[in-house]
Amino acid sequence: MRPEVTMMLFFFFGISTLFWGTVALGLWVWRRKRPRVTGTLALSSAIIVVISVVSAAPGYSAKEQARIDEMHRAFAPALERHRQAHGEYPPTLQAVGVTPPRTKYGPLEYHAGWSEKGAPYYWLGFGDAQMHGFAASWDSQSREWMRTDFDF
Repeated sequence: MRPEVTMMLFFFFGISTLFWGTVALGLWVWRRKRPRVTGTLALSSAIIVVISVVSAAPGYSAKEQARIDEMHRAFAPALERHRQAHGEYPPTLQAVGVTPPRTKYGPLEYHAGWSEKGAPYYWLGFGDAQMHGFAASWDSQSREWMRTDFDF
């Protein structure tokens, strides 16, 4: 589930839980009777809030993105040196002595190739559309990170 949907459910049913819980508590305190309907509504809303938060995918983390970008800046010079020496980027990160970093979304993916214009490039990526609801990638030609969010 996308983080925006999770927050929307959390907000709507959280407000509902607070409202019906307050009504149920007020009826119990002032009338000394157990409010069946309002108590049930409050409990149902609370259960939906808990389920929506628990079922939410890990989602995109800007902090993890910054950590990955820092790792990338550390090994990018080795990739560039290899390109200058051999005319292409290495086939794997291990070829330049870099152990593929792990992210909280799994291993950082690396792919090297040639563009349609015949220029060498490399691509880094992390995140999985089905597991995390997003995918992020860095392309050596554009020299920027791009993130795609998926709504299932």
